[in-house]
Amino acid sequence: MRTLFTGLALGLMLVSSSFFVLPPRQINGVVKDAASGKIIDKAHVYIVLGEEEAVTGKDGKFSISTQKEFPLELKVQHPGYKQSKVVVEKLPAEIEISLQSR
Repeated sequence: MRTLFTGLALGLMLVSSSFFVLPPRQINGVVKDAASGKIIDKAHVYIVLGEEEAVTGKDGKFSISTQKEFPLELKVQHPGYKQSKVVVEKLPAEIEISLQSR
């Protein structure tokens, strides 16, 4: 009887925990100069009210993995450019962000 109870309790814990863990969602994008269209490397991209962040590479691309639900607000910052906010409504999240120079 004790073994049956332990097995049921473990099974219930596994089933209930799987309902509360969201699968990671991937937000991918590229940051460009609004006037020239050139890529911007080393731009800081982060989720507002979250800890997830990324820095664009030499190709201007970034990727952020999150378990937060949509919509999400991203902020993008880079010295020499005005800060930008972007709302990501749903997946697939392939976005292009244009920054205006100061």
